[in-house]
Parts: sequence; C-alpha cells; structure tokens
Amino acid sequence: MFDGVTLDVKAVSKKVDKVEMKRAMPFIQLLNQRLGSGESKVDVFERNLAFDEVKVLRELALGLTATMPKLKEVEIVVVQDGGTVGARIKDKGEERVEVLPKVASAAEPGSPSFDFTNL
Repeated sequence: MFDGVTLDVKAVSKKVDKVEMKRAMPFIQLLNQRLGSGESKVDVFERNLAFDEVKVLRELALGLTATMPKLKEVEIVVVQDGGTVGARIKDKGEERVEVLPKVASAAEPGSPSFDFTNL
C-alpha cells in the first residue's frame, strides 16, 4: 500500500490477456516500484512527463540529420493507445497514419520505439 494506493499484482495479472502478459508484467512491476519509491500516484497513473516528448524528438531528429549525411528523412509518429494507429507530426499539424510498424506497439510515454527503413 503506497499513499493510500494498493497495487495487487496478482489481481491485475488475472485481468490481462495471456497474449499481452509478457509485455504487461514488466509494466505492472514498474508501476509498483514507482509507487514504492514515493512517487505521486497522480504522476504514476496519469503517466505525465516532465518534458514535451515531441519537442525533444524533433531536436534529436535535427541532430541526426546534421551528423548523418546519408540519412534522408526522420519521421516522428505519435502512437495512439493500442499501437495500431498514430499521427505523423508535420511542421503544420498532424497526418493520420493507419499502418504502423510492429515495433510501434512497444512505444510508451517517455520510452519511444524506433523503426529504421532503407529507402
């Protein structure tokens, strides 16, 4: 029990689809550790970041293209819940992306996934 919040790992794991269990258990354990370290339950469960993740990725993309002359393009896609659709970040707005690479489902706030493609 942490700050009035109890995380019953066994009860939660019973509600997780067996196919998703391999990904879910490390996530559940991380939540439990964060609660145990005294982090606010709002920060843990709302998954708020202390920084603008898209802004940081844009800055990294600029650095990558500046240091890797053969790199033609860097796309930043914000993956929506479930990892099946997303939004490609453009200079002026967003563009819906219907087909994402398989690795996109592993993306989480603060922990992006990467996919490299030869063009």
